[in-house]
Formats: sequence, structure tokens, C-alpha cells
Amino acid sequence: MVQDTLMRPEWEDVLTDMDRRGLTPLFRTSMTPYGEIRLRTDRRLDRTDLPTS
Repeated sequence: MVQDTLMRPEWEDVLTDMDRRGLTPLFRTSMTPYGEIRLRTDRRLDRTDLPTS
């Protein structure tokens, strides 16, 4: 979404190269694209609610 906005012609001369370089670590370090997944290897999944057929 940010890339699409910044590609518009009206933003072409607003941000300097230094501004654009500053955006990259801002988004890459504060975002997990798939969320946090915690594996619980000490117990099994509860699959009793699944249909049998």
C-alpha cells in the first residue's frame, strides 16, 4: 500500500533519497507478514472436534 502511494506522480519530488532509505527499515523491522507462530512441541493438537466422515 505504501509503495503504491509513493509511486504516484504527486509524490515524486516530495521525498528525498534519504527519506526513502529511512522507510525501508521502518517497515521491515516492525512487521511480521505472517504473524507470530508459537509451536507447542510439549503437547498434541486437539483433533476431537473434526468430523469422522
